[in-house]
Amino acid sequence: MKRIILILSILVGVSLSSAAQRTVPGRGAPYAGASINESSFGIRAGWQGWELWGAWSAGAVNRNYSSMTDSGATLHYSEICAEGNVMARIASARSRVISLYGGGGVFLGDEISDPYRTLPGYIDTGIARNTFIYGVQASLELEVYPLKRLGISLRGTVPLTFGSPMGWIHYEGSVNIHYDF
Repeated sequence: MKRIILILSILVGVSLSSAAQRTVPGRGAPYAGASINESSFGIRAGWQGWELWGAWSAGAVNRNYSSMTDSGATLHYSEICAEGNVMARIASARSRVISLYGGGGVFLGDEISDPYRTLPGYIDTGIARNTFIYGVQASLELEVYPLKRLGISLRGTVPLTFGSPMGWIHYEGSVNIHYDF
């Protein structure tokens, strides 16, 4: 346990002043990935930039969910949103081959009820087909660069969605690929 604490302390210490070529301030890279949540899947894509203190990202996300109706049918709903995140570097290796970020962001977009039109016609949910949604999200991301220009990140996100008739708190995990030009 003492070794783990020592290693984490060293990682935090060197992360404050280290700078690798791929994460130098002002640099950026596109990312794309797939996510999984409590009931379905999603996709995300955008641009991530790095600063000395951490990273930021802007992009689009599609989150899909499903829930059971009282009659036993499955109601699918999809969120299509623009998002922006700011994350502080919590720890990293000096070379930044591996970094841990934590932070949050905002999103806004459209929630579509029954996007695939799978509910039988006799079931009326009383929910509008399209709803404007917005919210905030907390994220924790582990970024690893196994190759010089190719990175993989694992991200856990908890979005708090406002304006949605389907629920306001969800969770998701995603795997993203970063390519540094």
